[in-house]
Amino acid sequence: MGSNYVGFWATVAFTAPTSDLRSANGTTDNPFSGAAAIKVSNAAGSAGISLRYDTSYAFSLTITRVDASNVSVSASLTDGAGLLVEWPATLTPASPSSFTYDSVGILLGSTVDATQATFTNIEVTTSATPPPSELAITDLNYDLENGMITLTWFSESGKSYAIEGSSDLNTWPGDINSAVPAAADSPTTSFTFE
Repeated sequence: MGSNYVGFWATVAFTAPTSDLRSANGTTDNPFSGAAAIKVSNAAGSAGISLRYDTSYAFSLTITRVDASNVSVSASLTDGAGLLVEWPATLTPASPSSFTYDSVGILLGSTVDATQATFTNIEVTTSATPPPSELAITDLNYDLENGMITLTWFSESGKSYAIEGSSDLNTWPGDINSAVPAAADSPTTSFTFE
């Protein structure tokens, strides 16, 4: 491993209820060092259930850019039976302000005492989204039965947006809503109206 590693990682102790989601800040060669990471959130696992040998686990980590300096991070770990650890979506600064995450790593601690670990069906998905300063509608949903429209667009935390309507795109009779606040913990905002 080299220095300047930045990113996010989860730690799950053998007894699942002690689980943290951390952000590595690139200050040491070891991103898993307590000196090189801060706790973003913690999660409680299923009561009374611990990690087990000879068991398959599914782990998911989602990092979503929210604005020019923040990301929303969430994760989950499950065995598909009784164990479930969920870290809720948490808004946190990218540290440093970088949105390029190009490596995935798995560290087995010294207390695992296993002769091997097998990883299958590893899937890494990335998708680029326009910078929040570019207004782009991501979804338009019309509920015919109730006559309601839900509009979703890329937004920037801390800003407000105005929605106007027109039946012919030539005349704009007025605002539908002149102050829709951006969602604080999401890269998009939705608003429903008639």
